[in-house]
Amino acid sequence: MYRMNKPQELHRNFRFLSIFGYSLILGNGWVIALVGAIIPLTNGGTAGGIWMYLIVIIGMTFSTLSMAELASMAPTAGGQYHTVVLRTLPMFEGMMLVIHVFGFLPVCVIMWVMGDRSPTKEVWTHFSDYSGWGSYGVATLIGSLGVSGSLLGSDSAAHLAEELKDAA
Repeated sequence: MYRMNKPQELHRNFRFLSIFGYSLILGNGWVIALVGAIIPLTNGGTAGGIWMYLIVIIGMTFSTLSMAELASMAPTAGGQYHTVVLRTLPMFEGMMLVIHVFGFLPVCVIMWVMGDRSPTKEVWTHFSDYSGWGSYGVATLIGSLGVSGSLLGSDSAAHLAEELKDAA
């Protein structure tokens, strides 16, 4: 803020660990990975989903590392977006917490307990094309779209960089 000749109006309360934890919550990747798992399972199978997940993680790592340039820029984001969010968010927080705890978690527990088990070799090496693309490669690449959805929030820490104490 000093470099931009602007007075600092808000207190910066976050440190590295709190920004890291907040970016994990903000990304909510584990929820999207479980809900969106049907896409890579039908397009590529378990092996396609696992291997494409690793490939997409590598690609998103390079994308996130390139955010260093954005983090070094002058933070001028905010304005009306933050005002609207601050006013409307409390209305939905409680409702979404109840839906999440009483809806999502029991479904995950039921699927974990009642789900079928597969041999290890089949999980890591069996590619499939249940969607009818005609090629395991095309089906696996289409399945990577569902995998990448769980990593879309990986750049959220860069957006929170202006809230970090001693950011420079």
